[in-house]
Amino acid sequence: MHFQNTVYIVVKKSLSLKKREEEEFYKKLAAMASEQQESKTISLKILVDKQSNKVVFVETTNDFVDTLFSFLSLPLATIFHLLATNNINNDQQQPSESSPFLANINNLYQTVQNTTSNDVWNNPVCKEMLLHPMNPCESQCMKLFLNVNEPSSKFYVCTSCYKFTTFQNLHCACGKPINGQPKNLDSKGQGNNSQNGVFVRENGSMFLVSDDLKIVPSSSVTYLQLLMELEHSDSTQLEEVTHNIGKQEILNLLKYSLTSHEPLTNTILKSSSKNKGNPHNPSAAAAVKVVPCSSKKSKMDVKVVQSKSQKKMIFTEANGDFVDFIFSFLTIPLGSIVKLLGANSFAGCVGNLYKSVENLDPMSVLLNPGIAPQFGYPNQPLNIPHVEHPAYYY
Repeated sequence: MHFQNTVYIVVKKSLSLKKREEEEFYKKLAAMASEQQESKTISLKILVDKQSNKVVFVETTNDFVDTLFSFLSLPLATIFHLLATNNINNDQQQPSESSPFLANINNLYQTVQNTTSNDVWNNPVCKEMLLHPMNPCESQCMKLFLNVNEPSSKFYVCTSCYKFTTFQNLHCACGKPINGQPKNLDSKGQGNNSQNGVFVRENGSMFLVSDDLKIVPSSSVTYLQLLMELEHSDSTQLEEVTHNIGKQEILNLLKYSLTSHEPLTNTILKSSSKNKGNPHNPSAAAAVKVVPCSSKKSKMDVKVVQSKSQKKMIFTEANGDFVDFIFSFLTIPLGSIVKLLGANSFAGCVGNLYKSVENLDPMSVLLNPGIAPQFGYPNQPLNIPHVEHPAYYY
């Protein structure tokens, strides 16, 4: 018996060691993938107006355009997390300081993050799902040459009944812990075939991207049309330069696309143009769509306390359904928000990005990406689609 116990202890230690080695291997693999993404760059041919110190437009391949379009697939919590991490790394101001839209996401994100009571959450995974929601277009985004959002789909499998999840420290419906890992399975059980590009067709064509993120296929005609529309008739003031853009600058572009009308100038030239009066749509607030509630079952009763003198709402008292609904905003991708509110309702250039997708591919999934499976509030009245579960095999 003593020998058997000794063997059991040795085997147990060996399995524990193997598990630790496997975890270290996956960490190193993730670090290597992150380093590769950090070192990747995309070449841009930039036309600069020397007099105003402003990017007129850039000419580039589908790799850059695909990355820009992928912004529309990012859930709101992912956008805030990416920008906050990028600003900490670069010692910049928080993104919420320059945008009411991002400030509201910040408040919601921090509320979820600071709510630690076990009486609030159904289980510990709920909070993690809100803070790190899955991208509904994750399988496509994994094919991007430069992906700013690292995939979340690291699978954990029940070794008893082979059900799986993307969250650690859970128990299966059969009662066994879910801690096994498959060896050869990507996020959707698909190969990484990028032959046809990701969101735009990869046929060797080039694209022109204006400073306010209007994107059109490149040709001599569109080149001249853009120059005329942007009123750049003096070619002596224009200079063509080449610039390699990497992940950090792409994250800056993401921030400026939500806050500025000249994100390329802000990012590449690290400045604002001499024309400080950025174009602004005065009817943007009026252009926000009013979305009627389609079902009485979806309506939620709330008690509102407001100040009569200030004509301002102070707070709202509501039940858990309403809180679930508000928290679920963090899981909604940007493209679905633009679809819901209208392209003209944003202060930055996200509307132009959305319209560019619409013009290039009216059937694109980015125009309403929907909410990833199991990450949305099932009774939400906004009619944002929930992505159906694909067929998984292990």
